[in-house]
Amino acid sequence: MNTKNTNITEKTRTIEVVTAMVGEDLKAVTLENSLESFHNILGGSVDVIELCNDISVYINGDGMADGSRGNFIILNEKNIPESVVAGNAFFASRDEQGNITGLSDQQVEIICDWFIDNKLMRLG
Repeated sequence: MNTKNTNITEKTRTIEVVTAMVGEDLKAVTLENSLESFHNILGGSVDVIELCNDISVYINGDGMADGSRGNFIILNEKNIPESVVAGNAFFASRDEQGNITGLSDQQVEIICDWFIDNKLMRLG
């Protein structure tokens, strides 16, 4: 798992993502593919945690520092915590250049399968 800043380009007008809003169930939604749209969901800077299956989770990079409520914990395949996500997040895919792209139906299913409940996500 790798955390870093992300590239945002507007190759497509809308993308399919899965949102993980604090205190809510996961939801597959269509978003405008724009930095403004991502800021509106996250409430701050856009950072990325690369997961697997070409899926990444986009988070507010300042979420822990600005006092955002805890959202979920990412566990590795051995149930060891890897990351704590504070504030809202969304899952999307990335192309080879690091640009945000939409999820396939199969990727949406994978994301939903990763979640044990609203607070724990296990990879693998």
